Amino acid sequence: MKAMRLIAVGALLVCALALTAGVAVAKPPKGAVHGKFSKALALGDSGLINAVSASNVYCFWSEGHVIVHMSFRNHSIAHVTLHVEPKYTIKNGGTHGNGITNWQSVGIDGHAFRAVFMDAKSPDGVPKNSRIGACQPDLAMIEAG
Repeated sequence: MKAMRLIAVGALLVCALALTAGVAVAKPPKGAVHGKFSKALALGDSGLINAVSASNVYCFWSEGHVIVHMSFRNHSIAHVTLHVEPKYTIKNGGTHGNGITNWQSVGIDGHAFRAVFMDAKSPDGVPKNSRIGACQPDLAMIEAG
């Protein structure tokens, strides 16, 4: 009887660890600038737009490029493709990563979580590793499938 309880407790512990492993988020590196993901101007099905959320948004420099991190959750039953504009500003250096040529696609299965790191490239006209002023990625468009 005691052995059965130990097995049951062990099984519950394994299940709990497995469930929490699916929601792990990346810890921002030192110097990262926390940001906010916007869906205000997104194109596409409004129901799908509302069913997607983003958290743990931040931008940081890595090897001369700005990297934008976002953790997405798709609350719909459909697989969706997000077209994201990895927008950020450089303090006293303007906005970068914006415009249709910078859009990057992210696919997320229904009821799934996905953390992504987007290479927002090296900003034109400013020295590498200049201070990031704001991290403001946008959802530009969403598609089912």
